[in-house]
Amino acid sequence: MIGVKQIILISAIFLTGCSTTNGKNISCDFVVGSYESENDRREKERNNGQSHKKNNEDTVNGILSVISGAIGRAVSGSSKDECT
Repeated sequence: MIGVKQIILISAIFLTGCSTTNGKNISCDFVVGSYESENDRREKERNNGQSHKKNNEDTVNGILSVISGAIGRAVSGSSKDECT
């Protein structure tokens, strides 16, 4: 049976092509998504008086950001990204 991680990985591969621009967009989407996730979590932990811990949730959010970025660019036809 295929797990969630495999479905996400397969979806990301199919949604993106093999061009350099898409590779750049994928890496940008992943970095931005995981970075924003960590910052949000760090802020919530600070407000609750907890210490900051590493979490796999940031990686999952980065992968989801890759998928949503690919879908968004496919629908809008835009190649704009946050890293330029």
